[in-house]
Amino acid sequence: MTDRNEMITAAHELDGGKNANNELYRRWAHSYDKDVLGDGYVGPLVCALMAQQVADSPDPAVLDVGCGTGLGGVELVTLMPQARITGADLSPDMVQLAQETGAYTSVVGDVDLNKPLPENLSGAHEILMCCGTFTLGHVGPEALPNLVRATPRAGYAIFSVRRRHSLKVDFKSAVDDVVDRGLARITSQLENAPHISEEGADYWTLQRT
Repeated sequence: MTDRNEMITAAHELDGGKNANNELYRRWAHSYDKDVLGDGYVGPLVCALMAQQVADSPDPAVLDVGCGTGLGGVELVTLMPQARITGADLSPDMVQLAQETGAYTSVVGDVDLNKPLPENLSGAHEILMCCGTFTLGHVGPEALPNLVRATPRAGYAIFSVRRRHSLKVDFKSAVDDVVDRGLARITSQLENAPHISEEGADYWTLQRT
């Protein structure tokens, strides 16, 4: 058994390091969905709706990076049953649970979003979705250019940023910098939109240029 509040606090105090991340999610994986959904977590649904909005076909290729236990993949296949979804996450325990949802064609482990994505995951999916990973103790704005570059030309990168994290690290400036450098353009954004009961999130859809 794990204590929900203990796990959430510990998650927010991570430093982005692989070993500490994997140990935390090894302990938390099997109660994660119950804990976050019980706290009103709707971020995966919002991101999936944004993905549906830009999909050019009923069976888009989607890369769900930082997929965790697969909550985003489940929302995606509910909205787009024919979508071809690849999941990627750092934690092997979360990857196993994501595979068990049946939402993904494949799930790749040991993917650290604080580094450039592996070549086999870059440029192969018309939509890249990153929900819940840009948050306290996990991934910062310096990872954003790498995610955008992993999206093919004219493809879309959709991501959520927990509101406190967004304000603390000035994530809006990071998005503006990506746009100013000619890497992408903003096609939609939501400010302090629903995310979890205690706090909202900022959401963006960027189109690779």
